[in-house]
Amino acid sequence: MNIVLNGEHAEFPAGALLTEVVECTGLLPERVATIVNENVVPRAQRSVTELNDGDIVEILTLAGGG
Repeated sequence: MNIVLNGEHAEFPAGALLTEVVECTGLLPERVATIVNENVVPRAQRSVTELNDGDIVEILTLAGGG
């Protein structure tokens, strides 16, 4: 299946879960926010959120500064 991940086309097996996509980025899951098709997906829902062909996924990291 093809999705758009942070603006780039990416391919994952059919039925991939959002947790699998987060893991493939190498980012710490507890330090990111996830959005699928413009809807925020809470951390507790990532392991049950199945992605579909054409989904748009954004994985955002939080940054501090001053």
